[in-house]
Amino acid sequence: MANVIMSKQFTKDLDVDGSLRPRAWEFLHKLMADHTVPGLHIEPINGSRDSRVRTGRVNDNYRAVLFLVAEQPEPNFVLAAIKKHDEANRLAARLTLRVNPVNGVLEFFDEEAVVTAPGPQPVIRPRVEDDVPGPLSGFKTSELTDVLGLPAPLAEAAVTAGDEDALLSLAADAPAWQADALLQLATGTAPEDIAAALRESAEAVGAEPGATADPVTEAERVERALSHPASQMEFVTIVDDDQLTQVLSGSFAAWRVFLHPDQRAYAYRDTYRGAFRLSGGAGTGKTVVALHRAHFLSQQNPKARIVLTTYTTTLADSLRAGLNELDPELALASALGASGVHVVGIDKLAREALAKAGDRALRAVSTHLGSLSLQGELALRDNEDRQLWEESVATAGESLPPHLRTPTFLTAEYRSVILGNGVTTREEYARVPRTGRGVRLSRAERLGVWAVVEAYRRRLSMEGKATFAELAALASAAVAAARPDGLADHVIVDEAQDLHTGHWRLLRSLVPAGPNELFICEDSHQRIYGEKVVLGRLGINIQGRSRRLTLNYRTTAQNLRFAVGVLEGAEVTDLEGEGEDVSGYRSPLRGPRPRLLPTPSLPAELDQIADVLKGWLAEPDVEPASLAVLVRSGAVRDLVQRGLADRQVTVQTVEGRRSRTAPAPSLLTMHRAKGLEFRKVVLAGVDESQVPAGRVIGQYPDDDRGDALVRERLLLYVASSRARDELVVTWHGSASPFLPSPLA
Repeated sequence: MANVIMSKQFTKDLDVDGSLRPRAWEFLHKLMADHTVPGLHIEPINGSRDSRVRTGRVNDNYRAVLFLVAEQPEPNFVLAAIKKHDEANRLAARLTLRVNPVNGVLEFFDEEAVVTAPGPQPVIRPRVEDDVPGPLSGFKTSELTDVLGLPAPLAEAAVTAGDEDALLSLAADAPAWQADALLQLATGTAPEDIAAALRESAEAVGAEPGATADPVTEAERVERALSHPASQMEFVTIVDDDQLTQVLSGSFAAWRVFLHPDQRAYAYRDTYRGAFRLSGGAGTGKTVVALHRAHFLSQQNPKARIVLTTYTTTLADSLRAGLNELDPELALASALGASGVHVVGIDKLAREALAKAGDRALRAVSTHLGSLSLQGELALRDNEDRQLWEESVATAGESLPPHLRTPTFLTAEYRSVILGNGVTTREEYARVPRTGRGVRLSRAERLGVWAVVEAYRRRLSMEGKATFAELAALASAAVAAARPDGLADHVIVDEAQDLHTGHWRLLRSLVPAGPNELFICEDSHQRIYGEKVVLGRLGINIQGRSRRLTLNYRTTAQNLRFAVGVLEGAEVTDLEGEGEDVSGYRSPLRGPRPRLLPTPSLPAELDQIADVLKGWLAEPDVEPASLAVLVRSGAVRDLVQRGLADRQVTVQTVEGRRSRTAPAPSLLTMHRAKGLEFRKVVLAGVDESQVPAGRVIGQYPDDDRGDALVRERLLLYVASSRARDELVVTWHGSASPFLPSPLA
């Protein structure tokens, strides 16, 4: 039986003509079973540059280009491309398969390739910019070839590229590691630093040039080069017919195999000496790493108790589906504390932890919260919670000034300071540090707040309910008391930026400090729910164990540039309390610039949105469910739905846990869109009254409004980064001050 190694280019060729997939499957199935079958016509090419190259008959019009790198003990083929008959023969004659002499990456090399960067795109700009140098004009071709190992034609075209669009065009056609190197150069990374990172990733698997004695056989040379993480961005070994079927059907998602070297290094590292934090902007693949990490830990020890958690149940459902796609045979645990991977939203995890801790532990730690029962609908809904705060202020908050009487302030104070620090008495609250809270409180004001909190707790106790924040606080204390050794061996957290202090104390109680304890994926620029948290103050030490992903796989470079522009002026801190920036973010994907469509009135804006959707729906290759309209609030969502219906455009409103089911564009709030992605997106109602939302900002005391405005800006960033291919922004009246300047 032959071993088959498939390149990403081979799968791209199948994307061009999907009708080839059945014939390609038949060809490869026969190749793997017996490559000598006469019908395959596996033939060498006379006069080829590489004696190992072959072509094989796929059908009367198409042939596969492949390399026979070994015949003993069993044949090993590397699939390069699938082309029309004559084109395949021409390509096979000039193509070589080699191990890059500079960095050890397996690659195809075409000495006759002519690489030309397209000219600058016509854009209306001030005349002074006509002579602006290209993005890589400061480099010499030799730096790219001798230091990085890029092919000379590509290096020459890159340093002469006239603008960023031209460079992106080159990157789009280059192998993955070469495209990434070009984009890193464009974002300011030195060639030596890129080369060092490639070398370090190769050294981790023994794949760097000259690491060991030369392999004895050609198959061994290829095998060692294939172990290079940069090679694995471009090649995958097909192990059986099931995997072959998945690849050729298009259901074998690229994220399952073609990991970036950084992603692979973080996901598959044997041991972290403690908690580890992985940050990165939207679309950089943090969730992919989290899934691969969970899979790796489970494969390392099938008996390990692994918790994979995230902020919402909807996101947890998505993680569970992703794990199933990654490995349908992976053991999933149905309960906390069982062997396998337990995928669960953070609030449900708190409920499970309380149940595991037992009633005795719960009673021991809940006396200050009143008598609680874990039966029925325990947690309060948001509107119920707000009403309880208002009632508590009415009965016990007469001494407080107006800005301290709002449910928004009291909820945050209760969650962050009182529950977050395990405060149980008035005296403790009078002394506890209020780190991270914008509003200063005198002692008298603290005592006034405590009086309202006591009234609030009494009401909770009478109703036999608790807030989600209280459940997390109870669970962490109960587990610490009843199960000091924890309930998990490893905890992996996705969307960690939205967790509050109580959540982190819960996670700390679930897993003891030690190797591979907590693996944390977060983007502080997407913190639209959570609060500022410094993990070191909560017993979670990540000092020296933080890394950042910067390559965006989801969004075009044009859309990424717009989304990052939204963040200009926002001061954001990470989980270590340090400033977080977006330097180095890049994307190899190309697309149109975002369209900004101001209108004079609401009816005109609705006309514009309808026209955009109708245009997209008329495109032959667009699935309606891949389109979305995002708005700031539920009220605007409902208004837009009615307006589009009047204009004969049907959309599907998405709210709560309701998933997208109808074959229609989705209409949802910016908050609900978190964690989702679409091909084409309209951001509607992005005017100064909606973004930032004045009604939301007005709920905060003056000293907290700065943070609230930052969260509004981050929300627009999250919404802007949901679009993969095309982004349109509409508004009427004055535009949001958060839109990038200059626009586009």
